[in-house]
Amino acid sequence: MISKEQFLELKHLKSLGVPTTTIAKKIGISVPNANKWLRMDEDAFENYLINNTPYLEQYRAFIPNILKICPQTQATNIMYRVKDQFPDFNCRKTTFFRYIHDLREQTGYVKPEQRPARIIRCRWFEPNRGSHQRKVDIFKLSTFGKFYGIMKLR
Repeated sequence: MISKEQFLELKHLKSLGVPTTTIAKKIGISVPNANKWLRMDEDAFENYLINNTPYLEQYRAFIPNILKICPQTQATNIMYRVKDQFPDFNCRKTTFFRYIHDLREQTGYVKPEQRPARIIRCRWFEPNRGSHQRKVDIFKLSTFGKFYGIMKLR
């Protein structure tokens, strides 16, 4: 599909008498597609755009604003914000998650791969026992006298 600007450029070049093959090369589409667009008038092209625009593209102006503020926002939270803002929103979760992933790559707001380490509270245990305990680095908070573990999430 081509944009409205490309469509208007296609029509303008054809009105100047430029051959269709040259127009197709300049715009970056095939000759049969160029002929298809040249047969349409402007109203038919606008109707085509309205009827063939992907469903999630209508929310494209809203979602990058969320990602600009906080790029690490989870796709689930973005979906809930879209549902709050647009009550008529209806989309499968997997489709929306795939769309968000693609949109992050297109806009450059890629979610950071490594998550920061977080502090988790552990029961009393000896640092040298058990396979789980070996993965956890132990430190002691002197004020409370309890052991806590720091585990890097993968």
